Formats: sequence, C-alpha cells, structure tokens
Amino acid sequence: MPKVKEIEPSVKTTYGYFNNHFHGYAVENALRILQMMGKLTPAQGAAFNRAKGHLEKGKGPEGLGEWVKGGDDRPKIIDLLSALMGESRLARALAIHDEEVTIKTATDEKVVAKIRDYNLTMDFETRTITHDCGDWERSIETRQLCKHVGKVLLSLPEKTALGWVTQIHENPGAWHFQKPIGNTVAT
Repeated sequence: MPKVKEIEPSVKTTYGYFNNHFHGYAVENALRILQMMGKLTPAQGAAFNRAKGHLEKGKGPEGLGEWVKGGDDRPKIIDLLSALMGESRLARALAIHDEEVTIKTATDEKVVAKIRDYNLTMDFETRTITHDCGDWERSIETRQLCKHVGKVLLSLPEKTALGWVTQIHENPGAWHFQKPIGNTVAT
C-alpha cells in the first residue's frame, strides 16, 4: 500500500490487477485494497462483506472445499490441473457431480471413463488422450484439458490422479490429444 499511496497524488487514475483465482480471492482482495485506501463505496462494502462471508464458509466452486480436504496430494493435483486446463475450466470440472462420472478402468497405464454422455480413454504407453466432446476438439489445438477430462482425473484415486497429472504436466507436447475415429471407443 505505501507504493500506491506514494504515486497516487501524481497520477489521474491508478489501476490494479487481480487474478481471478478459482477460490474467488480476486474480488475480496480488490475490495480490501479499496477499503485500505479509504475509497470503498457503500455498495462495494456490501459486496466485500458478501465475499468475505462466502470465503469464510469455505465455499469456492461447488465441491472444492470438500475435495481439497484429505490427502497431501490433493492441492498439488489442483495446482497441476489449473496449469493444464486453466482455472475457469477447472472450476467447471469441480462443479460436475460425481454421479455423472463412471470410471471403468483406472490404473497407472490406462484410464477408461464415461462422463455424462461422453467417453474418455487415456493410454500412458502411447501418451494418448481420446475424448469426444466439442470442447475437446478445440482443446486439441490449444493443448488444454477440457472440464470432462479434468473431472475424470479428479475422480481417480489420489495417487493415480497425481501420477497422470504430473506426467501430462511435465511434457504436454509428448501427449496426443485426439477425438475417436468413427464411433469406436477404446476399452
């Protein structure tokens, strides 16, 4: 804050950038800065109180609070997935209900799953991820995981998930992102 206050008299407008973290801290942080500067309006004050209340209850995207409780690997999995798919997609993955995911195979070598009406096959030996949603087609070029792949990875046992996410993160260029050929789905 001292630097902001130091330059404030010499500039017309001061801008701040707050990353839209999937936990929602950007809103609270931006409003806290305004409060510290004595520039928080009554409407912003009400929004600040709502944001603080929301975060104090441990609410992030649906399911996040419960998902990050537990094992030591969960925060690392979340961080790696965030890097592989972006925070907004990760938030959408976390919002998918567990009942919408059916894991058929989950080993260190292969994952076969159905999520909603979509199929997913991940093969470690060939470094191939095959999936059939529309977002995935766009992800093939951008090399980002879609929300369905993210949710399946989040649904795997922790050690298995960490292994997959780490391998993909360490060398994403070695992985083949593809859609199924015809109507076949690997098993």
